[in-house]
Amino acid sequence: MPEKKTKSIIIVVTLLLLFVMCINTVKVDAATKNFIINEYGVLEKYIGRDKIVTVPDTVKQIGAEAFKNCTDIVQINLPEGISEIGQGAFAGCSKLTGISLPESLISFESNYIEGCYALKELTFPKGVSKMQWDYTQTNGLESVNVDEQSEIFSSVEGVVFSKDGTQLLHYPQNKKDNTYQLPESVLDISLADFNRAKYLKHIIFNSNVTRTIKDNGYSDVDGSTFLNGALESFTVPEENETFGDIDGVLFTEDKREIIAYPEKRAGVSYIIPKGTKKIGSWAFSKNPDAVLNLKYLLIPDSVTEIQEGAAYVLYNQGFGRNLDISLFGKKGSVVETYANKLVDIDFALKFGYYDSSKKGEAVLINATNPIINKGGVLILASVVVPLSSNQTLTYQSSNNKVATVTLDGVIIANELGVATITAKSKNGKTVSCTVTVTLPSPTIEFDSGTSSAINLSWNKIKDAKNYTVYRKSSFDEEYIKIGTVAATSYSDTTFPKGSYCSYKVTANYKNAKYNSAKSMYVQIIIPDVPEDVRITKTDLDNSVQVNITWSPMLYSKGYVIYRSTSKNGKYTQIVMIESAYDTKFTDIQLETSKTYYYKIQAYSKYMDKYIYSEFTEVASTEVD
Repeated sequence: MPEKKTKSIIIVVTLLLLFVMCINTVKVDAATKNFIINEYGVLEKYIGRDKIVTVPDTVKQIGAEAFKNCTDIVQINLPEGISEIGQGAFAGCSKLTGISLPESLISFESNYIEGCYALKELTFPKGVSKMQWDYTQTNGLESVNVDEQSEIFSSVEGVVFSKDGTQLLHYPQNKKDNTYQLPESVLDISLADFNRAKYLKHIIFNSNVTRTIKDNGYSDVDGSTFLNGALESFTVPEENETFGDIDGVLFTEDKREIIAYPEKRAGVSYIIPKGTKKIGSWAFSKNPDAVLNLKYLLIPDSVTEIQEGAAYVLYNQGFGRNLDISLFGKKGSVVETYANKLVDIDFALKFGYYDSSKKGEAVLINATNPIINKGGVLILASVVVPLSSNQTLTYQSSNNKVATVTLDGVIIANELGVATITAKSKNGKTVSCTVTVTLPSPTIEFDSGTSSAINLSWNKIKDAKNYTVYRKSSFDEEYIKIGTVAATSYSDTTFPKGSYCSYKVTANYKNAKYNSAKSMYVQIIIPDVPEDVRITKTDLDNSVQVNITWSPMLYSKGYVIYRSTSKNGKYTQIVMIESAYDTKFTDIQLETSKTYYYKIQAYSKYMDKYIYSEFTEVASTEVD
């Protein structure tokens, strides 16, 4: 009996131990089931739907886009041991209101909270040594604080500075103050990114802040530093030896260069003061969601330099001309040259003649010799100077069959030909422009694309004898002619691989004078061929898995992997990966005693159509 009792006790204890082990196993599984964590402790993806997420202690790094678009999450708790937060880690978590950052955190990459509009405040621990902010991305932050024990950063009223306070490093986009005065300690605002600080209306400089002129002549503080869509004025104390202001517009101290015109400054017209020599980069630019009050910019003869980007719109993916503004300057001046510069690459800025040396009343219109598509319209913007004149103008066309003009200055293009449009003030002052009506521009479309051909098409234009196709593969180059065809389609087989290409087309008339203007562009991204393809094997208990990795490629949206059991045989697509950053795949559907061959394509997208790169070299491995 005692022996049986002892055996029973042993069995019961064993069962209890097994039960406890099972419970612990369940707990571990439950804690990690929604997290994809690699062997290096990088959290690659969260796949759960919880509102409050506690990241497992085994995680050492938050990978790129790990929580992207997890719209259920309200709070994320990060454990001690995490040192880095990857690019776009929490992007699109629109309901996220809190992130607990561990003391072990050292750095975070740009865009990590892009689209987190419910997140109002962040406090960074003392160990953070690297911060990256992307001024083109939006979030909900009103305040950013730094632990007082940090040896690198500091914060005052939710604004981030260097430890000694000499550099202003980050101004939150949603900080509610409409006026901000630079602390006296600040010497450098080149990284301040006031961009998108949508409540900020007035910036008051201190007497010490300065800027640096680079070797190329451009400054580290220019109009792009302040593009928030809300600024009304700058104020600079007389003691400042670098900056100055005239009526709320930011200039250099000597008033020879205009640095930034506030996007919401009152008034539709602005005459740059005589004596100004230079218009700085981004001086009259805006964010795409900003509505400028300024419509007419009158530039004196004294201006001899206009830096690139002086009148641009800053977009998330680049920039383009600020077409809200009409420039007026002397015929043959740098103003006219700038307005018409790169006309084939982007739209030309609207331009009209203005001679600041002449006194008395003058009528200005924002067109010199415009070209209008048949059936199109052109809205003239007219100004009477002095600006206080406030006169009503009348308009007249010399040939109503070719072009008519309405009472408020809208030109309507009727037939191919030439007409003169004249604007006249109440006092008899006139100004004229010659209008040429041409064939309408085709509407170009992208049909399909492969690694060997880009296929384009466009609508048929009445009376066109043929069409010319143009291409460019760099922003700062002109469009070049690549072919002329009678058909309404074209296949480009000579485009540069691993780049982007922009296409335009013209409709050509029997008299070249009436050829259409170049069409709107269609821009195609052609991704690079994936590089650094590596294959390894992992032996499991009853099978083998093949691990494939490669480097992320420029311009790609994702990757397609193909597999075959013969190097020169038929390859079958086994997976399409829909992320440019996901550059690994594990293949487990394998048979032993076979050699498997793999090749990869990167792809990009235009609308709902795919463009594929060339294939990688074939890589293989034998499964024993």
